[in-house]
Amino acid sequence: MPQDEQGAVHPPQTVCAHPPIGLDVGLKVFLADSDGAVVANPREYRRGQKRLGKAQHISDRRQKGSHRRRKAKREVAKKPLKISRQRRDCHFKTANHYAERYGQIGVEDLNVAGMVRNLHLAKSIHDASWSAFLDLLTDKAERAGHVVMRVPPRFTTQRCSGCGE
Repeated sequence: MPQDEQGAVHPPQTVCAHPPIGLDVGLKVFLADSDGAVVANPREYRRGQKRLGKAQHISDRRQKGSHRRRKAKREVAKKPLKISRQRRDCHFKTANHYAERYGQIGVEDLNVAGMVRNLHLAKSIHDASWSAFLDLLTDKAERAGHVVMRVPPRFTTQRCSGCGE
């Protein structure tokens, strides 16, 4: 084992053989990486909104105080839980894919709390749940011995003037 000037023993530095990658989160596609692959935005809440509305309509038509109304209300209460579990499952699978295959992962350091103040995009941003995904990705990468670097978001999404990519 190598020793420094004071005689302390250090374990040999191992270099990770996994390549680096850059990730860009968005609303049209959930995630685009620097290799050109894209992950579609599942839009779990938008898809579940219709089912939630139908379940609410059914529960509202039931007679107040009846057993069937209580049962219908229970079904309504399950809908958001299912949506959040579907979203979390998608995040886990995507984060696991990138954390296992890439040694250094560069992501934008987005101010999501500031972005959701935009009334037109707030529901879509919450539906994509970027912050939860990036926290999960960071945790998975650390467990795999890899690094997630937060990069300032300025000038990260650009088109090449030469080739248009």
